[in-house]
Amino acid sequence: MTKATLRAVFLCLGTLLASVVHAGEIDIYEHPDFGGRAIALRDTTPSLGRVGFNDKSSSIVVRSGKWEVCSDDNFNGFCAILDRGEYRRLDGRLNDRISSAREVDGRDRDDGRGDRDADRGGPRHNGGWERGEPNSAARVVLFSEDGMRGRSVAITSNVVTLADAGFNDAAASLVVEGGYWEVCSDRDFRGQCRVLAPGEYRHLEPAMYRSITSVRMAQRFDRGSEERQSGVELFTAPNFGGNRYPVNQDLSNFQQGGFNDRIASVVIYGGQWEMCVDANFRGQCVVFGPGRYANLGGLSGQLSSIRRVN
Repeated sequence: MTKATLRAVFLCLGTLLASVVHAGEIDIYEHPDFGGRAIALRDTTPSLGRVGFNDKSSSIVVRSGKWEVCSDDNFNGFCAILDRGEYRRLDGRLNDRISSAREVDGRDRDDGRGDRDADRGGPRHNGGWERGEPNSAARVVLFSEDGMRGRSVAITSNVVTLADAGFNDAAASLVVEGGYWEVCSDRDFRGQCRVLAPGEYRHLEPAMYRSITSVRMAQRFDRGSEERQSGVELFTAPNFGGNRYPVNQDLSNFQQGGFNDRIASVVIYGGQWEMCVDANFRGQCVVFGPGRYANLGGLSGQLSSIRRVN
């Protein structure tokens, strides 16, 4: 065997060993706190149903790499990017809902979406936003098209109006790269607001779709604040009409208060609240931040439980 051949063999072996060393691994558990059955994934899995684990995940350990988990097959639906670490209880949008998982190599993986922003210009900075390629300090990135495509604005601090960035009412999708962020339909964090956890939002819900005007880091609930500053008011009619039900604690079943499946609008004075269509915080759940929600859309007349979250 010639020296050139030996070098080629060793180069191939080195490449194979490097791929093994850097291969990611994720353990998915059936119950919270890593209980119940478990499955370890090392390869792209477009359908967990094929391995008998569809919609059965309640906690996760990412042992190496960075993984994307999605609520639908083939990496569709709601998706979140999970870094290395332990996730003892999954977000309501993923708990018992994960259908596909794959290792991803950072934000710019090749998944067929192509260039997200072919028209980017040079970086510009102004009051917490940056136009152009998001840098490592960016925490939330807004995109003008579905699927994280089109023009983009990366935000690293509170922005009272995106008009200064030329991006008012322009966001169709976004990526939360770290922390929790509150996005609102009006300037100064007013109007309809949503608190978003880390992950990819490939198509924003109708209330936020091309309607985001202000963005800020979400504030954690302050247990020392007054009831009205931290509480919630539930209304049985749209536009804050009908009967009013003030809430300042977790309620696992609206049936006890006589307003199960009757809530049509909500005012949240402070903190982050998770509202679910079934009792005991089950079924479809959505986290809402401070704001006035005059019409709950598809959730109207469906809510059965509510609890405070951080």
